[in-house]
Amino acid sequence: MIDLKDNEIRGLVALCSQEKRAQLASLCESPEQARGLISALDEINWQLASSGHEDAIEALASLVV
Repeated sequence: MIDLKDNEIRGLVALCSQEKRAQLASLCESPEQARGLISALDEINWQLASSGHEDAIEALASLVV
């Protein structure tokens, strides 16, 4: 994972939250774009969580699958 500052990590984790994901997806022009965006957010969250970032781990745990 890219070396990020704490505030950058918090920003990415915030974007990966269930609420923000839905808001961001609604801005996409097509369902395909929305799926791509959600997939990218999932990957970011998984990378952060696998690096041990507790907020990312919590965000993963709160996602409705």
